[in-house]
Amino acid sequence: MDSAEAITMQRALVADRMVQLLKAAKSSTTLNDVAHMISEAETEDFAGYVSTMMMVLNCPELDNLEDGRLATIQDAWNYFPHRALNGRSPAEILMRDTPK
Repeated sequence: MDSAEAITMQRALVADRMVQLLKAAKSSTTLNDVAHMISEAETEDFAGYVSTMMMVLNCPELDNLEDGRLATIQDAWNYFPHRALNGRSPAEILMRDTPK
């Protein structure tokens, strides 16, 4: 499996996990909303994204955020495309720049 296939598979897994989190939180936010938020964010705005996602998932304090939720929030940021990265994800940038 090449890196593009691995990214696509991981992105699909993250998307499924995010949908489950949104449903569990009974959030009106959709996966498309999350993907758009990530796409339009500046690369240095991770903290703002995490803060917004905590509100979306009804978890206002980081200490109360379960590890699985935090991992999914982080994975979405790392695997979903960013406009600021020319439509690529941080994982794609990292894979491209890592020697084989």
